[in-house]
Amino acid sequence: SSVIKDGLGGGKSVIIGDPKKIKTDALLFTFGEMLNQLEGRYIAAEDVGMGVDDLMLINKVSPYVAGLATETSCGDPSRFTAHGVFQGIKASAKAVWGSPSLKGKRVLVQGLGNVGMKVAELLFWAEAKLICADPDSEKLKQAKHDMGAQIISLDEVFSTPCDIFSPNALGGIINLDTLPHFKFKAIAGGANNQLARIELGEELFKQNILYAPD
Repeated sequence: SSVIKDGLGGGKSVIIGDPKKIKTDALLFTFGEMLNQLEGRYIAAEDVGMGVDDLMLINKVSPYVAGLATETSCGDPSRFTAHGVFQGIKASAKAVWGSPSLKGKRVLVQGLGNVGMKVAELLFWAEAKLICADPDSEKLKQAKHDMGAQIISLDEVFSTPCDIFSPNALGGIINLDTLPHFKFKAIAGGANNQLARIELGEELFKQNILYAPD
């Protein structure tokens, strides 16, 4: 965004709370009205806890919304993000093992949300050995049924041997507590702010772990 000077970089908004408990039409409409006050200086889009259906509701009161399910919009952008993550995983495999092929590689996907589930599907078709962790049991059942994924608990993420770790949940997963337990050669995922502290990137380098965040 900065390179092409389109003025569309750097914005993010957060509605604090559990979306399963507080998200209502009234809340989304109010958010849309707040968007209108910014007069286009901020554009809302899909992210954690905010889906295309939610954006369609917001769009009823505000035009400042992207990623709508319409003929003139891209719809759910998570498939594009997932494609980028998948290409990062392949590039990581090439850097570590000399080939982008993921056949037989053990890839642990943490987080089966909008992006993570699509990443898992791409890995399945690439013949990777899929390992999945997510707090939602229904999503885990889907991954096991549709893709033959090995299912593990969130507590087992860092004790489960794998070749590539793909974090696609919330941020801060690479921290002083988790780093000593890493048993993989590469990290490539779509989670935001994966490093709890920026200097942890140097620690990954020292441990010969390739870090390729989306």
